[in-house]
Amino acid sequence: MNPIFPQYLTKEMTKLNYFPEWVMSGTVLADTNVFARQFDQKQWVHAFGLQLIPARLPKDKQDAYTLAQWYFGHPPATDNNYSIIKGEVEVLMNGLQLAGPNLTPQTFKNGMDALGPASPTDQPIINTIDTYGQHGLWPNTPDDPAGLDNSGLMFWDPTANGPDETGTVANGMYRFMSGGVRYLPGQWPTTPLPIFDKANTVTVYGENNIPPQLLPKQQPKPAGAPG
Repeated sequence: MNPIFPQYLTKEMTKLNYFPEWVMSGTVLADTNVFARQFDQKQWVHAFGLQLIPARLPKDKQDAYTLAQWYFGHPPATDNNYSIIKGEVEVLMNGLQLAGPNLTPQTFKNGMDALGPASPTDQPIINTIDTYGQHGLWPNTPDDPAGLDNSGLMFWDPTANGPDETGTVANGMYRFMSGGVRYLPGQWPTTPLPIFDKANTVTVYGENNIPPQLLPKQQPKPAGAPG
C-alpha cells in the first residue's frame, strides 16, 4: 500500500460505517504525519504498528541538517527532503569507499556487508541500526540485504498538535512508544503493551528532551570545506 491510497480507502470505509484496527507494517511514507493527516481521522485513530523512522529532532539538530551546515557553512539547499537525500548518498559513498580499489557490484556488496553496527546491539536503544550481510542480528538469515535492523512501536493521535515533516503545525501526530525506543529481533517485549496510552510517548523531541545519543557529534572540518 502506498501513502496515497489510504486517503481514499479510509474515507470509503467510514462511509460504510466500518471501523477496524489499522495495523501498520512499515509502508513507506504512510508513517509520516504529512500523509497521515490526509487519511480519514475517524479511521486512523485506530492505527498502530511498526515505527521504522526515528522520532524527529528540531530541524537545526537533525543530522542531515547539521552536516550541511557544518561542511558548507549554510543550511541544506533543499527544504524538506534533505534527510532522504543524505541517507541515499551516505549508503552510496560508504559502498564506494569500502569496495576498495576494484569497484564491482560484488566488491560494493562485500564492503557494505563488512560494515558492522554503528551502535550497541545488546539492548533496545533509540538509535537506528542499519547493517547488511550477517552480524548476528538475524541468526536465521544467512544474508541480510535490507539494511534496517531495529524498529519501535507507534500509534496515531489525531489530537496531538505539532509540526509535520514540512514544518506545518496542525493536529494529528504519530506517537512513538517508550520514548522512541527501538528493538532488534529477540528484544521485543513479551508482556502486553499499552498501545494508545499517551504516557511515555514522544512525537517530536523538544530542545530540552533530546536524548544525548541523538545529538550531532562535533567533528573537525576537513581542509578545503566550503564553510
